[in-house]
Amino acid sequence: MRTQLLFCSFFLSLFWGVTHGAFAQAEFAASAPSVQANVSVGRIFKHTTNFRPPIRGTTVLTELSYELQTAGAKAWHTTFNYPIIGVSLLHADFGDPEIFGQAIGIFPSLTLSNRASGKRFYRFFRAGFGVAYLTKPHNALTNATNNIIGSHWNNITDLRGGFGYRLAANWDVMAGANFTHYSDGSSQLPNLGINVPSPFIAVRFTPVPLQKYTEHKDGLPENPWHGLFGISYGIQEFVALGGPKYALLLGSAGAMYDLDKKHHLFAIAEYEFNEGIYKWAKNQNPVELDDERLFVNRASRYALAIGDEFHFGQFAFSTSFGFYLPSVEPTPLFMYEKIGWRYYFLPKQRVQPYLNIHLKAHLITAEYFSFGGGVRF
Repeated sequence: MRTQLLFCSFFLSLFWGVTHGAFAQAEFAASAPSVQANVSVGRIFKHTTNFRPPIRGTTVLTELSYELQTAGAKAWHTTFNYPIIGVSLLHADFGDPEIFGQAIGIFPSLTLSNRASGKRFYRFFRAGFGVAYLTKPHNALTNATNNIIGSHWNNITDLRGGFGYRLAANWDVMAGANFTHYSDGSSQLPNLGINVPSPFIAVRFTPVPLQKYTEHKDGLPENPWHGLFGISYGIQEFVALGGPKYALLLGSAGAMYDLDKKHHLFAIAEYEFNEGIYKWAKNQNPVELDDERLFVNRASRYALAIGDEFHFGQFAFSTSFGFYLPSVEPTPLFMYEKIGWRYYFLPKQRVQPYLNIHLKAHLITAEYFSFGGGVRF
């Protein structure tokens, strides 16, 4: 679980550097800070028939956020209609202290809206991704019913959308629906994940509202085509609860096309090597050392994926769908999904090295987290 904490700590550190570090003055010089408080009331959603524990209580989520309304200091502010970036502290009481307990999480977020238009009534969508600590994970002796969460430390993914109303220059009220997900990416079993859909209400206070937005535009490069190459590393607990953890080695290569300043389409070929399957195959089917390639083939998966990447300065959020190619080891499903973030170190250069973190899932069941790096060229 230390690996997941490292993933999220790294991303939060980058976010802090962007908003408060050496280049924050250029990036957010005219941004308006605000504080938001909100509350959500819902219930845990049984998303699979394997979900064992009963849902006996109501989930209450309370959140406090610090936000910055961008004002156009960078081209991506204008391109995305002056989004809001923030960092949130979220507490969840799942309504069942014995099985699910409580959770506290922290995550950076980005909000897209038409609030900057100056209209009193506006719409918005927010996405956040961070780390959470859950107080009651599975325990074979004291909490065996909980086959949903296997570790204290987990990823938290929070999505919400709705409408806001500007009561006055300093005050906004908002309402809508959100979806909050907790998962450890199968780094420790069990890992079906906790999903909470719920309505919410919120209030935002802005001490010094923005009076002016700047239009800042950059054109697309002359050549919109790019190559992509990346390698990543993940950890997965294999088969048995409390069993050993094995490495996942990942590689990808493909092409990216700059559709416009917001969207960058990509197509890649992906390769996965699963150390757990490799060692299981060797234990189950011992053969001569000359046939080592047979074990490697059992542990290998190949896929083709297509996706869309959204650039926010040096950060980029990506979503993709992949399709498995035939392999020796059967796949859980014929396709998978990935979401993730990249951080580009040299966004203005033709060759752009990056770091990345991804979550892979089949439908809504997470398979693993991975982190690594690569280059766009």
